[in-house]
Amino acid sequence: MALAALSGEDDAYADTPAALALVSAARKALAGIADDDPAAAALASRVGEASFLLADAAGDLASYLASLDADPGRLEWIASRLSALQGLTRRYGTDVDEVLAWAERAASEAADLAGSDDRIAELRTGLAGLRAELTALSHDLTSRRRASAASSASYVKCCTPPTARVRTCRSCASAWPSARS
Repeated sequence: MALAALSGEDDAYADTPAALALVSAARKALAGIADDDPAAAALASRVGEASFLLADAAGDLASYLASLDADPGRLEWIASRLSALQGLTRRYGTDVDEVLAWAERAASEAADLAGSDDRIAELRTGLAGLRAELTALSHDLTSRRRASAASSASYVKCCTPPTARVRTCRSCASAWPSARS
């Protein structure tokens, strides 16, 4: 990557301008005006020196890289990992830290979802218990309503005055006022 940045020799970085090409373009632009402007001539000289230094550095770097013992399998694995990381950063964040934060959130959600089957079973058991309790309470309520209805019916039969006169119920000892009072 460093060699490609200096010299532009890697096709993967073809759309990125190389340092040598940029410095060479700057040297040519300054050389065009160096005859008319002494300050530009001094800058052109310095940029020319930088161009030669970059060319030397690119050559030295190429020699260094050629001297390294590289395992092709390892290089292929590294390239595939870099490609995978680039895919992850495109999809889940702008950098590796954001991708790792997303992975932590996703793992937490997955753990919550994995435990949800147990939680559903627990809730179903609780629901069955509540239904049984509701059934028992509703039967109790129905029995109490029936008993109350029977008691009310006997009271109505016994204590409701048939006429507007006062009548006293012998079984419940209640008196109904007459309509005139």
